[in-house]
Amino acid sequence: MPQMTLEQVKKIRRELEARMEEAGLEMGYKITVKNGKYNEVLTFKIEIAPVRLDGTEVNGETDYFNMRCVKWGIRKEALGQEVTIKGRLYKIIGAQPNAKKYPILLTLKGKRYKFMAKSVREALDPEFRAVI
Repeated sequence: MPQMTLEQVKKIRRELEARMEEAGLEMGYKITVKNGKYNEVLTFKIEIAPVRLDGTEVNGETDYFNMRCVKWGIRKEALGQEVTIKGRLYKIIGAQPNAKKYPILLTLKGKRYKFMAKSVREALDPEFRAVI
């Protein structure tokens, strides 16, 4: 049985991404090819999210953040804002529904990080803090 090379795997992924994006646009969804694995079979995860009338995609992490942020002492407007924690500049991208201790999701240089709500609230400018 012939083995796939890394270059072939990358080419397949690029092709999948292009076709999924095109199909998603036609149907009103944002289709994203996620991480995969390769043993003898190449497997990718695919995320399909509906697109709202205003053009934004439905995203469980942002929706959950908007639903719970006030409980954590953070205003909805903080989503998408940048915060400095331990000298690094992160961007708030959402929250994880099943994470009790580290629910807030931040990104730094394309990598995702989880933080405690208290740490994020304290790092925010006062205008983005909610009264609890």
